[in-house]
Amino acid sequence: MTDGASIPRAATTGVWADVDPREAVSRGATLAAEAPGLLPFPLMSAPAAGGTRWAADALGLAAQLLPELPVDIGPAGWRLLGGRAATAASTLDARREQSRIGRALDALGEYAEASALPVLVSVPGPWTLVRRLGLPDESPVLRDAGARRDVVQSYAQGLLDLRERIHRIVGGAAAPEVPAETEAAGAAPLDRIRIRLVEDDLDAILTGTVPTVSGFRTLPAVPDTHVLAALRSVVARTGPGTILSLPDADTVTISGKDVAHTQLAVDAGIDHLAIPAPRATEAAAAQLNRWERLAEWTEAGRGLWLRVPETAASAPEAVSSWVETVARPWTAVGMGRSGLAGFGILTGEELPIGAYPLLPEIAGPARSRTHVQMAAALARAFADQVE
Repeated sequence: MTDGASIPRAATTGVWADVDPREAVSRGATLAAEAPGLLPFPLMSAPAAGGTRWAADALGLAAQLLPELPVDIGPAGWRLLGGRAATAASTLDARREQSRIGRALDALGEYAEASALPVLVSVPGPWTLVRRLGLPDESPVLRDAGARRDVVQSYAQGLLDLRERIHRIVGGAAAPEVPAETEAAGAAPLDRIRIRLVEDDLDAILTGTVPTVSGFRTLPAVPDTHVLAALRSVVARTGPGTILSLPDADTVTISGKDVAHTQLAVDAGIDHLAIPAPRATEAAAAQLNRWERLAEWTEAGRGLWLRVPETAASAPEAVSSWVETVARPWTAVGMGRSGLAGFGILTGEELPIGAYPLLPEIAGPARSRTHVQMAAALARAFADQVE
């Protein structure tokens, strides 16, 4: 991996329990400048459940990154408009989400204009979006090969457009056009705008265990060649710094064969992986198998990010215990403690993906601030590790 002393290695997921993005961007800019870290593009929340909870609609953000594919919210969630696309410009749902993105970009202009700070944008991955998005008749996009292709292609372009918009703000100039293959080689000026693709549904999509709307049946598995080809097409637009965020680094059974998630990432052309940090209560044998694969991943020069659970903010003083929790399985597979310095650290609530995107009851502005502080403190603690 790249020398840990110089790479950005701290960020939050971007989820912020408040309606105004200015504090989120201000604190994120400080994190990016001092940790060093990445400025998280804010996913702002809105009051929900009668004002007792916060909700942050990550799918709503993703749905606005579909050029030429208008959407609105139907009874089952976000859906393509299809033949009713003429009304898309006036849908309240679309205007609300577009306004939220606009406010976040305005806040970037206020606190990070021409700063050249690296930015991390966390979004639902293309397959998570496909799995959660509906057709005009409320049937799932996932079961329609043509609709899947259209959504993935549009989303790839929308993510590139968002990267370019952010680059024009923090980079201080328009990003020159470059061929996708040049960008994939790491030579593009957009590299400072990194995308984290949150893919919680890949295993279910690959194994045919995604339930239908009724819940009585499951949708057919999507061939792994199709899944990987779609990811590669997105990564061609999101760049070599793309981070694939998975719920685990285990294996998935495809056509009777166990395939490691790390191998799927390699086959998709992805060099950076984010997984949940290990927990002290996890079985040692399961940890060792996982961390042997992760050691091979990092020894090949690829990046690894650890997502610390949002509950860590309840005990921000427990930084050293998190370092030791990670160090135990890492050193148990023969790796040195100094390798911990190359890990990236992610804190904060994960993107809410479901139809009711509520944040935990304890979420609030103060807790969001603690997530930023935790990211910086953990990154410093990992950077300080020596043999």
